[in-house]
Amino acid sequence: MFRRIIVSFLACAAIGAAAAGDCPVIPRPRTYRADGDAVALPTAEKMAIVVAPKPHEVVTYAAERLQKTLFRLTGRQIAIAETVPENVELIIRMGLPECEADLAAACGKAGIDISPASWGYDGFVIHFTPGQVHLAAAEPRALIYAQEVLCAMIKREGDRHLLTVAEVRDHAGIRWRSYSWNSCQWYNDVNLDAYADARMNCIELRDGFAKDLYGHYGYPYNYPITGENERKVIAAAHRRGMFVWGVVACAAAPENHPQVVGQVEKLIALGVDGVYISYDDPGKVQGAEALIRQIVDTAKKHGIAGERIAFLPPYPDYAKFYSDFNLKMLQSVPELRDATWFLTASPSPENLAMLKDMGIRKKFGWFFNWPMGNRDAPAYQRPFFFERAYLPLGDFDDFDRGMDWLDDEMLARADRCLSSAMVWTREYPETLAQFFGAWAWNPGAASTRELRKRAYTRLYGAELADAAAEFDRYLTGVNHNLSFIGDDFWTKCLWRLRDVRNRRHVNHMLAKMKPLAARIVMEAPSHTWIDREHLQKEYLIPMQKTVAWLERLVNTRFPEEIVPDFDRQSAQSYLRLKRADFLREQRKKLVPVLNDIECNFGRQRHVPQYLKKWRNKLEIPEK
Repeated sequence: MFRRIIVSFLACAAIGAAAAGDCPVIPRPRTYRADGDAVALPTAEKMAIVVAPKPHEVVTYAAERLQKTLFRLTGRQIAIAETVPENVELIIRMGLPECEADLAAACGKAGIDISPASWGYDGFVIHFTPGQVHLAAAEPRALIYAQEVLCAMIKREGDRHLLTVAEVRDHAGIRWRSYSWNSCQWYNDVNLDAYADARMNCIELRDGFAKDLYGHYGYPYNYPITGENERKVIAAAHRRGMFVWGVVACAAAPENHPQVVGQVEKLIALGVDGVYISYDDPGKVQGAEALIRQIVDTAKKHGIAGERIAFLPPYPDYAKFYSDFNLKMLQSVPELRDATWFLTASPSPENLAMLKDMGIRKKFGWFFNWPMGNRDAPAYQRPFFFERAYLPLGDFDDFDRGMDWLDDEMLARADRCLSSAMVWTREYPETLAQFFGAWAWNPGAASTRELRKRAYTRLYGAELADAAAEFDRYLTGVNHNLSFIGDDFWTKCLWRLRDVRNRRHVNHMLAKMKPLAARIVMEAPSHTWIDREHLQKEYLIPMQKTVAWLERLVNTRFPEEIVPDFDRQSAQSYLRLKRADFLREQRKKLVPVLNDIECNFGRQRHVPQYLKKWRNKLEIPEK
């Protein structure tokens, strides 16, 4: 099946040494056979990306993504053509075998099964013949994932770029993989490109009023869907081969149910691929049976049924799903037995068995909250509230994992239980999305360390992946030494060093971070897979700024450090004169400290509230 590429077919070829079996692709493809050969890429004029005449828009997008990434990695601006140009030494041919005779012939000659049943979800093949690399897939969006794998097989060696020669075949373990936002405005080209690179193949279209967290729970019944933003997002998603859920908030009073159904009708008319019935946390769950019946019937009129209808029960039924509410819904609307159920319950065989006992015929969808804010895991919250802080990339163990128990074995075998995996967060699509998307592609194929390496490689380049991992480990260590002060709700608080005895240790970690950050900032623009301007704005500048702010924060004294039992002492000095003496003494110590905090952090969110609270405490009572 594997055919060796030799020097004779490529005038400027060079055979590079590579360990046979060493795989640069994360997660490792289900089939990856290499015997150590590699070819040096010729100049851009001697290469071409070839697609079929009048290609599908997703095939065109895949070819353009390959063109952009190759330019960023190699500096070669390679032309895209519909016919093979003359005097070309290396052709990268992309397409569907059913549409391209040359692709079908190459696969057939190599004995590659391209029958419809052979591909799996989003399956693709990479096959080498002399002078050509064939990227074949059963459906257009799989070519996006194939070209991304091909780029991972390129290695820089001095002034040459070597392409590993390997037979590759892969497909997804979990069919639908998404990383969702709560407003159309966030689905811009930069973020959707990051999703495509992360092998995400669906999005959730939702929006709403800013005061209500936009479309956090789906389109509200009273939100005006104009279609202007929605059409743009749907078209951009479809260009990337993505399935689009139209999400409607259904927890509304019965008098508003007609408007809820109206929102469903509007989204279907705009071109969504599926209808998502959301009973997420807020609102009234009244008359749900009748409303869901109407929504299902409305969707059915437009050919939307079965797995293209999603159902998210209300709390706590989305976690503890074997409930009276859910059983009642199944009895009232039997079509829900074939729908996609989104739950926060862990992807365990036991949970899948309970769903089958309830009468649900399909695997379920996992609704995963990541990252969430809580006092027990401060390392991954932002210790400051300026425009953007740098977030260290952790793993599943470091984040809130919903409402149910989860372990490594469940994660590794999640594809046996899940039809969909959706991570809910609104930040860092180039890092968290890469981590989650690569996991969802093949849950058992990669370790946490490898998943992180994938994200670092794409963001900063393979040469800097280890340095980025080291930086994040130190940053995590520093953040673990910080503590909340202020209100209980995590977004309304300030941070400080938890134990001042650790100040020297934390400063030592910061000293280790500085040269790592300097190296990454200097070298990453030459190695990144993403747009350099975006890299600078969203990652490199925040990385430097975060180190500087952390150093200032760690070395700033706070009232809680100087007078840890202030409230107790103040309460004990209950006589007016005694309290006045106590406050005068404390003011001498604390007013300069508060002024220093205001100078260092006064423009951060919630700092003025924190300062006001302390200054009120220090007010001397009038005579």
